[in-house]
Amino acid sequence: MIKEKMYEKVQLFKRLGYSRSEINSELEIDPKTAAKYYAM
Repeated sequence: MIKEKMYEKVQLFKRLGYSRSEINSELEIDPKTAAKYYAM
């Protein structure tokens, strides 16, 4: 469930035009995790 919510948050930020590095900072997640969810 946590992974699904994080995925949804990353996708929301992506739709809003955030870069992966901005998403890392905003959500305080590992860059690899952000990249994985960003690419999905």
